[in-house]
Amino acid sequence: MNTKTSSLGQSRRQFFSKFLPTGTLFCLGCSKLLACAQPEEKPTVLTGQYKFLENSGMSFQQVFDFAFKEFYIPIMKNLANEIGKDKFIDMLKKASSE
Repeated sequence: MNTKTSSLGQSRRQFFSKFLPTGTLFCLGCSKLLACAQPEEKPTVLTGQYKFLENSGMSFQQVFDFAFKEFYIPIMKNLANEIGKDKFIDMLKKASSE
């Protein structure tokens, strides 16, 4: 194989062996270098509560009815009627054991 050297006297392999690691370190370290130059920001402290921690004004029964009674339970009952209760229970047991 015939290799040509450039006018600088180095081959392509020599060029990559010298500048590829340098370029990689520059790319990976550039963000760290720029982060060191910026002043450190103080973390902000949340003064209020999260929205999900607020009192909803609902009892446990109302929350259950809202979450399951109107949607999930009727669908599961219809599915059990469609495929048969025994097969449905076997499917639930198999899914819960996995």
